[in-house]
Amino acid sequence: MGSDVFEPVRAGDFGVIAAEAAPWLILQSQVERLASETPRWTDVPGIDAEVRDLLKWGSCPAQRVASRISDVTAFGGWVSLLWILGDQRAGSENRENVTMVWESAVLASSLNQVVKFTVGRARPLTQGDCNLETGRDRNLSFYSGHTTFAFATATAAGRIAHLRDSRHEKAVWITGMALAGASGYLRIAADKHYLTDVLVGAATGSAIALLVVDSHRKSVPDEVALSPAEPPSPVRLGVSTDFQRWTVGFR
Repeated sequence: MGSDVFEPVRAGDFGVIAAEAAPWLILQSQVERLASETPRWTDVPGIDAEVRDLLKWGSCPAQRVASRISDVTAFGGWVSLLWILGDQRAGSENRENVTMVWESAVLASSLNQVVKFTVGRARPLTQGDCNLETGRDRNLSFYSGHTTFAFATATAAGRIAHLRDSRHEKAVWITGMALAGASGYLRIAADKHYLTDVLVGAATGSAIALLVVDSHRKSVPDEVALSPAEPPSPVRLGVSTDFQRWTVGFR
């Protein structure tokens, strides 16, 4: 592993990212037409109800503050990426670094958007005293987009730091995951999402980031040449020849 571990960015990569972004852009621009007018999922599992009561902030103004702060912390992965960009040893291919983090965020967010519109889960705040949501967005709770985005970018940055042998790897992981975790907490505190929304977002965003970053790694050709001077350990059958110095078979 090291700095030269990823394929260089090509023009076609940006076309792929644009195609991956299309579902998010289309659905986001057509929320009031395409999102469910009435919720398809209203049942609240016991764990979601308990955690909501425990973590949501008590007043409507406080919940609004939590929501605004989560808008900032959701970009924690980009903050942690700055550690890599500033590392001369591990950040010499910064265009590749930024492209992989961006693709992770875009792909994870588009998948999240499709699931949200399909599932149609009512947000918790529509079932409480603070009716902060209007329109059909109130039925887009599952699963948390902020959390998905935050964990996708943080995991992508951490994975890149690891594969590039960045001396800042620990800082990248700690910074990114701390801000991503704060995003998930704040979405519950803002009464925007349930615990299950946040957990699924964290898992999905992280998994997609790992897949995206690893898909950009350079392939290493298999080396299958055998040297007569250094034959493999013999697997013996008891059959040998005079013109070979090792025996072949099954032990």
